[in-house]
Amino acid sequence: GNTDQYMAEYTCNDKLIGGYDFVNGLEPVDGFDIPGPEDENGHGSHTASTSGGNMLGDVEFSGVTGIQMSGVAPHATVVAFDVCYNTADGRGSCPGVSSIASVEQAISDGLVDVINFSIGGGNDPWLDSVSEAFLNATASGILVATSAGNSGPDAGTLGHVEPWTISSGASTHSRVFESTLSLIAPVSDPVVQDILYTPGSGPAVTAMVTTGITYAGDVDAANVEGCVAFPASSFDGGVALISRGACAFADKVNNAEAAGAVAVIVHNNAAGGISMGGLEGTNIPAVSILQADGLNMVTYIQANTGSIVEINTPVRVMTGQADVMAGFSSRGPSPYEYTKPDVTAPGVNILAAYDDDDTSVGTEAEYNAISGTSMSSPHTAGAAALLMDVNPGWSVPEVKSALMMTAKTSNVFKEDGVTPSDAFDRGAGRIQVDIASQTGLVMDETPSNYSFADPANGGDPKTLNVPSITDYRCIETCSFTRVFRSVANSTVTYNASVV
Repeated sequence: GNTDQYMAEYTCNDKLIGGYDFVNGLEPVDGFDIPGPEDENGHGSHTASTSGGNMLGDVEFSGVTGIQMSGVAPHATVVAFDVCYNTADGRGSCPGVSSIASVEQAISDGLVDVINFSIGGGNDPWLDSVSEAFLNATASGILVATSAGNSGPDAGTLGHVEPWTISSGASTHSRVFESTLSLIAPVSDPVVQDILYTPGSGPAVTAMVTTGITYAGDVDAANVEGCVAFPASSFDGGVALISRGACAFADKVNNAEAAGAVAVIVHNNAAGGISMGGLEGTNIPAVSILQADGLNMVTYIQANTGSIVEINTPVRVMTGQADVMAGFSSRGPSPYEYTKPDVTAPGVNILAAYDDDDTSVGTEAEYNAISGTSMSSPHTAGAAALLMDVNPGWSVPEVKSALMMTAKTSNVFKEDGVTPSDAFDRGAGRIQVDIASQTGLVMDETPSNYSFADPANGGDPKTLNVPSITDYRCIETCSFTRVFRSVANSTVTYNASVV
């Protein structure tokens, strides 16, 4: 790329110690990429600061002041690798050759302990060239954290099923950013006023929106979920009310925008809240509300021609239910006999740095609260960095095993906030780096065994020495062999049992 020429304008410091651009020049004519490792759409800044951002004591976000903020490993240093460009519609596209070059550079430099890869892929580990690059990184002592994907909650929607990476699902934490919206005209009805909403991961509501609102089902009764195109000008400068279901949130928002909407409200189609990820490439604000509130709004809109909605800002900081799997978080099972995701970590309403200046080098402080497994993976990456600093003698698989074997499983729920989650939702559980740092046992595995586990070449992932036990063809009894290493400071006796 153009890194050398650009570094004169790109300032490194004692936090950002390096930057590379491996994608500039690969973008199509209608694509966009700033030469050098500058972030074009905020995603890279957000993930990097989540894993290793400095501790800040007085952040202002959307009118809320005094917010405490910190990366998981606040004293870590960061090397930025630019591997994606913006497409004409504002989405990110990440050529595999750029990712591979970044991994090779990280190995060559010898400065990187953890790679966070909040990008999709990894569905066929032994044939995917980027996945194989991650295996090379693992062999070089670099842990690779990846995102499980944002295609949940249906089964088998995972990406990054490589046994050698640690892939994260997304779950909630207790700090929630919410605000309210109301239907204010033509009549007053308290049932549809002061409805709590949760911002999606796309553009924020930066100023109060007061305009007309149209229900998608009144435009097309067969398209209440907004998964196919609406007739032109269906929403004509107003807000679209759309049901969750059947397609990605980004599809709903893009279809509404194409039909003239300036904002989108998505109501749930089941009990519980929604955390809308995958909207970073969209162009208009989108917020989510509960099913009951959405149905009340539908009733009001259908009874009152010319309904007007008011979407408020700024947000409020509230206390919410932690350890609930996000509805968008991709689920197992993996196509291979190795359970994925490996763990879950906070990935809903994550407040972090967000540089959305796509025209020049930005220096002002910017923040955004967005959701996705892109946000949970850097939590895991930061946790791994802390463990590697405390335990420099541990191998990459041992660090991964410590996070998995000490993860929280109790009171981790499915997206409804009530049903207990299972291994296909949360993997080994929600990471607890403080507990992981005190573990007495770790598990190691070799890069060659990972490579030879390829089922297409007669390998068997079930035999890998990992904290995952999976057999899709177990009849009556199954047996597994696992080897542990004690890292306790004293002699400890363990009694093994099957629960």
